[in-house]
Amino acid sequence: EYDNKIDIYSSGIILIELLLETKTISEKYQIMKNILDKKNFSKNKKIIKYMICDKNKRLNINDLIYKFNKIKKF
Repeated sequence: EYDNKIDIYSSGIILIELLLETKTISEKYQIMKNILDKKNFSKNKKIIKYMICDKNKRLNINDLIYKFNKIKKF
């Protein structure tokens, strides 16, 4: 089923491409896995985690903006 959460996921992948340097697909996969498995990491990775997690847990755009603004303040 297609909804806006698919677009959130795609945007998260684009952020990984822009913010995190990778040379291979397997390196990119490992970074994504690390982001999803770890609890403590940088603010950028925390936002990305909200974007690429399981569809049922993925935030909609309004919640994502709220989390981003909340994280940005710290």
